Amino acid sequence: MKTVMFGERIPRNSSEQSKNPEQLNLERQKKKLTGFYAHGEDERYIFNYDEEEQFNVDKLTHDDEERAKKILRNDAHWKDREWKLLTRIAGPDQEHSTDEIFDEMAGDERQKRILGYMTGMKWNTHDHASGKNVAYFLKRYPTPVDFEQPSEEFLQMILDYNDAKIAQEYADELEEFQLRMYGKRYEYYRAMEELYKEATEERPETKRGRAENAKFGQRLFEIFNKDRLVADSGLATINRGSLTGEPNRPNGDTAYYNPAIGLFGVFDGAGGMRGGARASRLGAEVVGQSLQDG
Repeated sequence: MKTVMFGERIPRNSSEQSKNPEQLNLERQKKKLTGFYAHGEDERYIFNYDEEEQFNVDKLTHDDEERAKKILRNDAHWKDREWKLLTRIAGPDQEHSTDEIFDEMAGDERQKRILGYMTGMKWNTHDHASGKNVAYFLKRYPTPVDFEQPSEEFLQMILDYNDAKIAQEYADELEEFQLRMYGKRYEYYRAMEELYKEATEERPETKRGRAENAKFGQRLFEIFNKDRLVADSGLATINRGSLTGEPNRPNGDTAYYNPAIGLFGVFDGAGGMRGGARASRLGAEVVGQSLQDG
């Protein structure tokens, strides 16, 4: 007899059966998070899931989904809410010792390298890592939110010294590493990030048509072409179509405006450096030519 884990359900139709378990799990967690966000951060949608109870996520409506997305779109502090919820979700360290967690990665050189690097070890001394490094890592980065910036910096460092293929391999390893270190916390983190991405991609302002963009750009151009806009020292202003800076100081900036798509820009002249004016002019010309070619 198959054991059904928390949050898992048996696929009910052929379209679900064609999806892999990881994708089904991700979609299920997104539904739980939708209930959580749409109903005043009610954690029972996360922790008290039961198909026979009112927190059955299959009963969530389209209005619930839209309400959750609106909250995510308009809340500047959603990351704080994400972090708070993730700290409430049990990780592997609450069921296993840090030595046991380390033993699972003991045969994976790259994951040991990641662990060692993130806990202050020199690059080639990862063979001396142990469960103590796992404990230190989880204390330093208790949730995937805390680990976001360090992981991005790590991948950039790998890319700086290796080719794209190696960097991608490490990116894949980093995914496995976080799943091993955080377990359900990382699964919910991925679901939260995807839900937020879906919500923000549906912002009404991103759906402006070409005509609306042109009108918006024309309005910006009119604003920037007022007789006197800015008087701060060193900040270029636009005066009836030409750029001006400080009095008696050469200005190498170039303005660009494309009314067809409502695009307006200023190309900085590199602070008066030799050839700065020519460089900014070339920048404007290249952008204009690229848009025409596209």
